[in-house]
Amino acid sequence: MAAEGTDVGAVKAHEGVEFYECGDSGATEALLIIPDVWGWNGGRTRRVADYLSQNLSQPTLCIVPKLLSPAFEGGTDGDALPPDFDMASRREEFTEYIGQYKFDKVILPKLKTLFAYISSKGITKVKIVGICWGFWVAAKLLNVKDLAGIVVACVAPHPSVTLEENIFAKDSVQVMQGITTPTLLLPTKNDPDSYREGGELLEALLEGDNTQSGYSDYKEVSHGFLVRGDTGDGTVKTHVDRAIKETIDFLNKY
Repeated sequence: MAAEGTDVGAVKAHEGVEFYECGDSGATEALLIIPDVWGWNGGRTRRVADYLSQNLSQPTLCIVPKLLSPAFEGGTDGDALPPDFDMASRREEFTEYIGQYKFDKVILPKLKTLFAYISSKGITKVKIVGICWGFWVAAKLLNVKDLAGIVVACVAPHPSVTLEENIFAKDSVQVMQGITTPTLLLPTKNDPDSYREGGELLEALLEGDNTQSGYSDYKEVSHGFLVRGDTGDGTVKTHVDRAIKETIDFLNKY
């Protein structure tokens, strides 16, 4: 869970919202990477940001926001859960903590600040990678018309939109039905089958004219593999490489 590697970008802030920024200063597009519950500097999150910002087809400014602050027991660099947090034994504490971060009241104002920052750079096209909890955030964002209107594509490694019902007692199917942006889901072996063919969440996403969305199965690896899996394991590394390639290919289409 601890941060890996050395930053090539820099930590910045706009109107009180902090974020990690990397990529092309002359960017024509922005990539917003919304991290999992280990936050803006957990595992390989920033390394994924560095790589994607340098390898998409258009000059790209990449932003990883600090959204879960105040952090739980200090988190990593003041964000989200600490690296040694054990989800299995401390689930109730996690539920209480993450439940404070209601989308409309807490997360959305920060996102609007980030979109204003992106707009100030003259960028009008945004792409999103929403990782685990980050896809719950992305999915909610894609239901907000004035923000969703400039988002052209979204990729969701090990998606966790079901937090909408598990934490907030609301309807995750309804959230997926509200997404019209092309979205690629990357579910793993211990993610619900509802993200796969015939599953209610995938079917809800595909409703209407959203036929450019879909999924790619990662049944040989576990939830969290992209930013937290052990790449010393050949199977994990193969699937991390595959997920990065599929993410680049999908984002480049738009």
